[in-house]
Amino acid sequence: MADAKENRFELWFSKGRFRRLQLILALLVAWLLCDSLLAVVMVKSGHAKREDFFVTSLHPFTAAGHPDIPEIHDLLARHARLDSRYLDIFQADGLLGGRLAPDFLIVLSPLRPNGSEDSSGLEKPFWLMTDEQGFPPVARVGHHYEVQKPANVFRVIMLGGSTVQGIGVSSPLESLPSKLQLLLEREFPRSSKQIEVMNAGISGFSSDQEYLFLIADLLRYKPDLVIAYDGWNDAHLLRLTIEGGPRTRPYRTVSQENNEDRVNASFSPSGSFGLFATITAGRTLVYLGHFATFRLVHSSIRRITGRFDRMNQAARHDPAFRPEPSVEAAHFYIENRERMLFIAKQRGFHFASFLQPIIGIDGKSYSATESRYAAHLHPQMANELIKQEREVFYQTVRPLLGEFAATNEVTGESCMADISTSSFAGVADTVYVDSGHLQAKGNEFVAQRILAELKRCNLLPL
Repeated sequence: MADAKENRFELWFSKGRFRRLQLILALLVAWLLCDSLLAVVMVKSGHAKREDFFVTSLHPFTAAGHPDIPEIHDLLARHARLDSRYLDIFQADGLLGGRLAPDFLIVLSPLRPNGSEDSSGLEKPFWLMTDEQGFPPVARVGHHYEVQKPANVFRVIMLGGSTVQGIGVSSPLESLPSKLQLLLEREFPRSSKQIEVMNAGISGFSSDQEYLFLIADLLRYKPDLVIAYDGWNDAHLLRLTIEGGPRTRPYRTVSQENNEDRVNASFSPSGSFGLFATITAGRTLVYLGHFATFRLVHSSIRRITGRFDRMNQAARHDPAFRPEPSVEAAHFYIENRERMLFIAKQRGFHFASFLQPIIGIDGKSYSATESRYAAHLHPQMANELIKQEREVFYQTVRPLLGEFAATNEVTGESCMADISTSSFAGVADTVYVDSGHLQAKGNEFVAQRILAELKRCNLLPL
């Protein structure tokens, strides 16, 4: 009987290409159904986000689906499409290495700074956008910054990294520049000038890139006040740039190095083909990652290879921490303050510099959640190394900043302050979402500290 059934199937299958095509299509449909079911299960169980799979993100985005975002109607009206990946917000730049792309909008499940799904208790969806000039909105959506600044505008430009850009909060309207904008409006309700705070923070920027950004792109906006709020990226990323290979140095980071390699490769047929093959392979993997079965197989392979990587890392002895790059980064940080202050004097705007708080050096009484962040400063690097980098940089830069302020701070013109230990004095609540990025209330505390320093230095002639 079994042979008869087998013979009938062989007979049916041997009747030509059409029957083979039918079988292939049937198998494909069966796989898609199983993959779709697996994707739904993974999303419902919390092991993946809705946006990760084709089948769970097929339904159109509607404002009703995100009632916690009151600005969503205006956002959708101004953007023809939603971008699918957070990292698409960054685009290559010949001078800066990378910068924020203009006219970007993404709405996702709550995110951690590394792009993974949030588990910190923040229930709001994550949304981020930039305007046509590449700036995240500040305090409200739809404001346009005129290059030719109107006479009745007091313009503040805030420089920094991801903590200024707004990573850590659910919305750019909860970023540090947004909190400062609202505080200034409440503090000076009867001012004769309209207050504009521009968010010029870009993830990964340290003080050298901030300086380049200022002189290359931001001076044309004719600011009245420029605020540099940083320290975290200089303690880690600038240190790595200084300690890196012979091609990396201040003002010349790995991003510029990678851009140069790609441009040079594009001048030869073989190099161009290699770039095409690399990009095609990467895009293919991203596309396949939207299928649950591929994601499951890929995750299993990563678990196996990750186990071997951890074994190899345990067998190797990492080199001892060298404090010299951190010390050099601290001195270079002060040099960039000097350069920004010089530009401010030449162009006639006020300048303020604030050393930011991060876990491990801020003197805060940590909550239970923050204590876990302190114990796991970085998931991919030795905790002790990160701790030493922070401590050496901040211990070195604090007296240098004090000397710089004593020599260069001029009431009504400039302001320099270390707010890394004063921003959260007496605050026991959780303000961090990791070892450096802040929740909305953390940004509120820092904005209040910045406002107090600006008033102390009389930099707000409103």
